[in-house]
Amino acid sequence: MSSYITKYYIYLDQRHRWITYRRTDKVRINIPGLTAYTKYTVGIVALDGYSQRSSKISNEFTTIEAAPSGAPRSVAFTKRSRSKLTVSWIAPSRNSQNGELTGYNVCYSDKSRSSNPSCSPTNAHSNTAQINNLQPATKYFVTVAARTIADGPKSAEISKITNGERVDPVAASYSSLNLTITKPASYIKEVMIIVKDAPKDRGVEEIEESDLKPYDANTRDPYVTAYLKVDDLPQTFMIGDGKEYNSKIQKYFNQPLKQNSSYILFLRFFESQVSHYSYYSTQWSKVVKTFAKPPAPVNLKIISTAPKKYTISWTQPFLPEQTTVLKYHGNYNASQGTCKTLSISSEMRSVTIDVEFNKQYTFDIQVETRAGRSDVISRSWISHSAPLKLSGKTDDGYIVILIKPKEEQKIKTVALVIFQLQSESSKPPAPENLNVENSPPSDTKANNVVFIAKQFDITEFQNDTVEIFLRESKGNRRRKREAVDVYILIPNTMYRIAQMNTDGAGNPFWSYWSDPFTFTKVIKDDRDGESGGGSVDGDDSGDPGKRDDGGVSVGAAVGASFAVVVIIIAVVLAFIFFRRRRPREQHENEDKNKNKEIKAVSEDEDNLDEDNQEGIYLNKNDDVEENVHPPVPVAEFAHYVNEMKANDNYEFQKEYDDLPSNTNTAWEVAKKPFNKQKNRYGNIVTYDHCRVVLSGDEKDDYINASYMDGIKENAYIATQGPTLLTLNDMWRMVWEQRSYSIVMVTSLVELLKPKCDKYWPDEGTEKYGDIEVTLMKIEEFAYYVIHTLELKKDKEEREVRHYFFQSWPDHGVPKYPTQILAFRRHFRTHHMEQSGPIIVHCRSDSDILYIFASTRLFLSLKQPLVILYSFVSQ
Repeated sequence: MSSYITKYYIYLDQRHRWITYRRTDKVRINIPGLTAYTKYTVGIVALDGYSQRSSKISNEFTTIEAAPSGAPRSVAFTKRSRSKLTVSWIAPSRNSQNGELTGYNVCYSDKSRSSNPSCSPTNAHSNTAQINNLQPATKYFVTVAARTIADGPKSAEISKITNGERVDPVAASYSSLNLTITKPASYIKEVMIIVKDAPKDRGVEEIEESDLKPYDANTRDPYVTAYLKVDDLPQTFMIGDGKEYNSKIQKYFNQPLKQNSSYILFLRFFESQVSHYSYYSTQWSKVVKTFAKPPAPVNLKIISTAPKKYTISWTQPFLPEQTTVLKYHGNYNASQGTCKTLSISSEMRSVTIDVEFNKQYTFDIQVETRAGRSDVISRSWISHSAPLKLSGKTDDGYIVILIKPKEEQKIKTVALVIFQLQSESSKPPAPENLNVENSPPSDTKANNVVFIAKQFDITEFQNDTVEIFLRESKGNRRRKREAVDVYILIPNTMYRIAQMNTDGAGNPFWSYWSDPFTFTKVIKDDRDGESGGGSVDGDDSGDPGKRDDGGVSVGAAVGASFAVVVIIIAVVLAFIFFRRRRPREQHENEDKNKNKEIKAVSEDEDNLDEDNQEGIYLNKNDDVEENVHPPVPVAEFAHYVNEMKANDNYEFQKEYDDLPSNTNTAWEVAKKPFNKQKNRYGNIVTYDHCRVVLSGDEKDDYINASYMDGIKENAYIATQGPTLLTLNDMWRMVWEQRSYSIVMVTSLVELLKPKCDKYWPDEGTEKYGDIEVTLMKIEEFAYYVIHTLELKKDKEEREVRHYFFQSWPDHGVPKYPTQILAFRRHFRTHHMEQSGPIIVHCRSDSDILYIFASTRLFLSLKQPLVILYSFVSQ
């Protein structure tokens, strides 16, 4: 190559880039546009004047470092709390780093584009930074810059609001909490209140927007109880107020809270009404518990104190320690009338209200404590009708007019009730709280006694009134059933009178007591010799020991009652025995087809018993013979029984033959196919006219149970021992008839044969249909057991006593009469006469229960005569 070099070719990374001409021995070339901290290869080729080339000389070099030319990428917040924010990023792209990264600079401020932000350097190996010591509920703006020999450009500014301080609610009532809310910064537009059953299961930051749903009773997840605009934000908000708080796209129900339950909550504040991207939350509150709901007042009693006045009293409920009554809330109203609110202070335990005659009223009361109001305890009653007035005076008494009740009251009986007073100044007791005797007192000098002077079936009212003549009592006078003369008054004795109407369920409805009057004038009654078929009204001598016309003293009658009852049991059994032994041919000749119409449903072996094979009584009309069966004095009853038993019970057989054996009564309902399986025995069913009808349609209203008269109409319900199929029906009947006493005179199993399925719990609670039955108490005696049961349905509770006599054999009577008498005495002590019918059952609703009812009826009449034939025929 010639030594005369004219030019050079310069190559950068194998690419021909420049041509430069030689002008001096030293040539300097400036290569622009290189990237900092980048390796390059430079090549040079020389050319002489003849265009001959030299070989390429190459050399590698690296440009020096510079500040990054690019900012960190994907800058975002990854975590926050009330005092910290955590930021993450990705390093600038490689070709924009311009050297070895030595770290990053994280700058933040509570002002956007601040000229003087706080900055925290980090090393180059970390792509996250935690910003500490921040203020709660404050919006911060953050940038990140990469650093080599100097800081590069900052990332785009991002913002985040730190979480707020927790807000702690306080219990306001048994169903609500009060929450004080501090108004947030001006850029906050909306707030949600989120509630959850304690304890918490995740942090507030883990709860996404998709988790924020309205209340759902089937979940324990957090729920939004309210959605509020900050402009309408109250200083104190009640959680559980039962209102709706809605956003543009969702409805939120502020569900009342559960009493005595623990809750936690937090608030979530949103910056935009449109987008919920920017928000912050408070921390979970501490656990707060709602109050226990105060119990309602107890022992609510409604007692009449004067005409058109009632006093209503109650007892303060048992309250938790340091809980006091603030006041009571009470009101009452007549049916379809205006509700009247009462002002009742915390110290009051009774109020007196004014009412109108013969209207239905309802009284409600609840207690208020700091926990809120209790449930309402409510009672309804029909106020007394106007007092009876003596409409006239006769020579030997007074005229009283009873008024026919309205048809809608469904009254069955109307009675004239007399209150024999001690003195005029005696304040009359509330009629509804009295124990009304069914007959006048045997002691004519008795004071402050209440008894029924005359009772009518509602069907006896031919007009709107019945006129009664109250006359002077004449010893041993017997009155006819259709008579309206009542010989009851005792000279120089003070009385008040009232009308008592009783419905089919045994509920009494009273007039208020009349003004007191004294019977002073006694005029001889020329009808003293008149007699009838009734019972003895009284003794005008006033001496309990003086004998009546029959020669039996009252003392002797009482003393002999015990023996008579024992004999009655035996005699009634004898009549039943004769009934069962009536020749089968007689029934077959009367109507063979009828005898086969109902077959026994149960496959029980008892269907093979003679009584079960007999079939139900045929519907033949037998007229009762006009034989005379006079009453027997108590003192002569034992001798009478011995005479009747002579010659193999010949006289008993004759008297039994006079009894009506058959009835002209339909039993169509019991024959229906869907009712047959509800009978324990196919030959013992119910007649249509007296059967107990349950609620429901015709396929659901049948139970093998019949009404029986006793001291009063429909005093008893005779039923079979329940089967597995009829357990629920048994309790439906108890509930619907408002019965409070069940008498069971059979064992569950007798002679290895099932007689009755168990229908009460051994312990705890069992459910029969929609009725819960809870065993509250067991009292065990020598021959019987008493179960106290609590019935609950639709928030109403009742107490029922179950009298279980365990000593009645399958065939025959108890070995000792004292067993049944003690059982009956205990029953009488606890049974409420004003309740619904007494439900009595053995295995099949016959025989034994009639003995129980007859014994009770006889002992209740308190008369010195035994009318045995009448007892059995009825």
